[in-house]
Amino acid sequence: MASNGPHLPALDGLRGVAAMWVFALHLFDEGSGHASPGYLGVDVFFVLSGFVLSHAYGRRLKDTGDYARFLRARLARIYPLHLLTLLVVGALVLLWPGFAASYGDVEERFGPAAFVAQLLLVQNWAYFLPTSFNTPAWSLSAEWAGYLVFPAFLLIAARGRHPFWLATGCMACLAALLLLWGVEEGGTGSPGMLRMAFGILAGCLVHRAYVAGYRLPPVPASLAILLLLALAHIPDASLIGLLGFPALVLLCARGDGPLARVCGARPVVWLGVISYSIYLWHWIVIQVAVRLPWPDAAEPVQPLVIVAVVIGLSAASYAWVEKPVRARVMRGGQAAAATPAHGAPVEAELSRRLP
Repeated sequence: MASNGPHLPALDGLRGVAAMWVFALHLFDEGSGHASPGYLGVDVFFVLSGFVLSHAYGRRLKDTGDYARFLRARLARIYPLHLLTLLVVGALVLLWPGFAASYGDVEERFGPAAFVAQLLLVQNWAYFLPTSFNTPAWSLSAEWAGYLVFPAFLLIAARGRHPFWLATGCMACLAALLLLWGVEEGGTGSPGMLRMAFGILAGCLVHRAYVAGYRLPPVPASLAILLLLALAHIPDASLIGLLGFPALVLLCARGDGPLARVCGARPVVWLGVISYSIYLWHWIVIQVAVRLPWPDAAEPVQPLVIVAVVIGLSAASYAWVEKPVRARVMRGGQAAAATPAHGAPVEAELSRRLP
């Protein structure tokens, strides 16, 4: 299943920025009482997913065979590392009694039901503690649900006029719904499913605007996005940041403006390449690090050590787990999909790095 368009490197960089935003939230803000919009990095992921999946598959989901290959490709992308990190947390729970005991809800967080829910990637659908085991994986569960109904998102997006403004409206509706729900930070479970649905639909709409040639004035749009993100740091106002994400994705897709140039810089793009590993490993490393005995003299550099460990581990994880396992799974699917009677070639895996 070939890609419908060229690789867009600034989108990789934006994914890296979003992953580091979530990482910073868990490293510095969690439990501190400081109101941070870092949790909105997950909503950037959802909008990016809608855009990139539309870019790669929008014209290819024509029959059940295409749909099955799409789901196989998405599972090959997200599941191997999810399974590995789940098993790592499971090993910590079994081999380090003090780790699990430091939580007040051990059975709900680390019990058999939670493990099975995580294993099936349904923990955010109905399970009452979706942040069990590896906390960030709740969004994978929501995203997996999004993959299952992705053709419906494409159909809905195809019917809308003025897609960019509809995308911005999607994020405004999401902000309003979350406020009415009383959820501003860390919305998992049912609010998380809303975040996924509105985010992926917004991304599909932004892709329609991109294909139609819609452009934003780069500098004013970049300044408006920065203003929204600055306002999002005001206590109880973080959801306003959602309004800037459609414009941010569109600017990065086109490579327009200063924000796109930052996201397209080589170091930032490299962070984007390993961003999925960063996202799944960072919480585990933080939880282990804060439970280790650190000398008083080393405490000031603890965050730097954690960042270095997460980046190093993520680079290794991408090279030794994500790439080879995904390639192996996709090769198996290609071999099964080949039809020698018609001389059909084996399909090539997407060259673009998908979220």
